[in-house]
Amino acid sequence: MTTTRSGKKDAVSKLGYHPIDRILIASCAMSRVLIIVGLAVVVVGILWPWLVRIGLGRLPGDILIERENFSIYIPITTGLLFSILLSAMLWLLGR
Repeated sequence: MTTTRSGKKDAVSKLGYHPIDRILIASCAMSRVLIIVGLAVVVVGILWPWLVRIGLGRLPGDILIERENFSIYIPITTGLLFSILLSAMLWLLGR
């Protein structure tokens, strides 16, 4: 326990961080993750014309349903591939 200017006791965790400090630390970590995800989206957006040429976006396992009035595309395999790549990038950055 620490004492504030008013003389009241202030709660401090076992690690020595005030609860407000832990919120700020978590907020900074979340900000970092969102920036990394945003940069990854920008990079994929910039590289998309070349990625489509090599077949990314029409991989085996991606579902395309076309009817007279509509079409739906469900990129299951492409989504899994991006998920694996993003997880690996975040894991490497977290080390």
